[in-house]
Amino acid sequence: MTIPTFTRGRARDRLAPVLLVLLALATASAAACGGKGVVDGTSGGTGGGQAMSSSSSGGEATICEAFCDVEVMNGCEKDVSSCVAGCQGKLENVGICADALTARLACDAKEEAGTSFCAVDGPPPCPELAQAFDACVIPGAVIGDLDEICTVDSTCHCKAHIPVLEFAVDCAGTDPVTCTCTKNGQVLGSCAPPQNMGMDLVCDVFVGCCAQTFALNH
Repeated sequence: MTIPTFTRGRARDRLAPVLLVLLALATASAAACGGKGVVDGTSGGTGGGQAMSSSSSGGEATICEAFCDVEVMNGCEKDVSSCVAGCQGKLENVGICADALTARLACDAKEEAGTSFCAVDGPPPCPELAQAFDACVIPGAVIGDLDEICTVDSTCHCKAHIPVLEFAVDCAGTDPVTCTCTKNGQVLGSCAPPQNMGMDLVCDVFVGCCAQTFALNH
């Protein structure tokens, strides 16, 4: 999947508050997960990569704002609000794997802050946490060995292959979109993704609305 990007100068004087937020989130995530995982979060919920609003409440909102602020600073995302909506949709979709995704997001943001790197353009900045999240959704998924192919238009279809297993997501319809979750040709269930998610994420095997179904049916 391709995410539109643009290039712009980074506001380095805004990195300090972002990094403080990330440090606090990383500490909380490490305590929750029993390890030294960090959260891939963003700060700044209202666009333009502003610092995180003090009115934000809830860990999910804080993590996504922190992550998206860094993504916008690096030119990986165009605006914070749409990035936050997508991030919150992912955390909602993955269900029991939300802690693993939170840890990955926090670490990615910490590693990307102050650089021009975008995780979507290359290998994940925090491969161990990325691997842990993928394995939470689909045991045996190995970064680099996983083959996921998606086609997206007014509908979307994604397939992910690991040895002897194939996971597929098919989504269609409007208001609401409905997705069918399949493992080795057997339908495991169906789901309706959050309305604020773009079609390019709706049927993603790992962060689309079928992710929790796959995680619960190992």
